[in-house]
Amino acid sequence: MSEVKTTPAAPHTAATFQLGALLTRLPYGGIEPFEKARQAAEFKAPTASDLGTPRFFAMQLDEVMLPNEPLITVSGSKHMVETVIAGGDFTVIEMIGADNYAIKIQGYAVREGNRSQAVANSLVPEDYPEEWLRKLIMLFRRNRHLKVQCQLLTYFNITALVIKTIEFPAIEGASDYFAYQITAVSDESSLAKLIRKK
Repeated sequence: MSEVKTTPAAPHTAATFQLGALLTRLPYGGIEPFEKARQAAEFKAPTASDLGTPRFFAMQLDEVMLPNEPLITVSGSKHMVETVIAGGDFTVIEMIGADNYAIKIQGYAVREGNRSQAVANSLVPEDYPEEWLRKLIMLFRRNRHLKVQCQLLTYFNITALVIKTIEFPAIEGASDYFAYQITAVSDESSLAKLIRKK
């Protein structure tokens, strides 16, 4: 009767597996030290909007929490030069650099607080969210970058932005709310610029 010999598993197999699992769970794996320094802090906002609906990606510009969780679109683009090779069926693509992120913010505003507040000359409907209109115009008139807090934007390392345009599209029959649309570009923080120079 022949004896069957079993070879014990390599002692480092389990340790290697555990180390691999740990590495996959570590944050920012494979990101350079500069990129780690640029990571924006998480933003925790109130869990419900003024309308009582749940918030997922609330946004705050400076001291103003935008109403009712606006829709946020982030777009990125790169500067590239494409060179055609004579006699070839391909092009050489050179990466020059990347633009700042373009951010589009779309939302609706409704009146807050005391609905019986008097409105000048009664030319504005009583329920019109005049205070929100004034806040958004105030933000637009600030000729500097605005500090932004939004969990979605932290994934893009965006902590500040500059408003380029603001629009208030007309809505037929709307007297107690209005729509707004803001286009902005990301602005890198001074700290990130200093780290990059080092």
